[in-house]
Amino acid sequence: MLLDKILSKNSKINKNYIVYEKWTCGLQLKGVDVPLIRKSNININHAYIYCKNNELFIVGAYISKDKYKHGDHFKYRKLIANRHEIRTIYTEYIKNNISVLPFQIILRKHLIKIVIGSVKIIPSKLVNTRKNVAKIKVLNIHNQNTYNY
Repeated sequence: MLLDKILSKNSKINKNYIVYEKWTCGLQLKGVDVPLIRKSNININHAYIYCKNNELFIVGAYISKDKYKHGDHFKYRKLIANRHEIRTIYTEYIKNNISVLPFQIILRKHLIKIVIGSVKIIPSKLVNTRKNVAKIKVLNIHNQNTYNY
């Protein structure tokens, strides 16, 4: 969308993974986290998504300390999504050992959202060769569906 401002991006996604589907979810944050994320003081390169009790959580997102010294900066954060999305993510991807990773954190209007997606790791034979870069791009284009809620 035109009004989205990218606050943080996962740089490993396009290099190491084949993308299947994308979803946009909300983040449940505390008051200390919001100004830090709006200043782009968040790193999601080592983060992943998991499902517990029909709820989605992001693990490993690091919010760097600014003037706010208190708080746990590696804690679990709950994702806000529809029941149908959570059921789809769990049954089609997590049960079948396909990873769900965060792609980027965006600021849409005044809300902080996270774009997550199901990905599969690219075999190491395909990663380093220049001939296979076009094959990987074609796979990403054909497998990618995006849902915005």
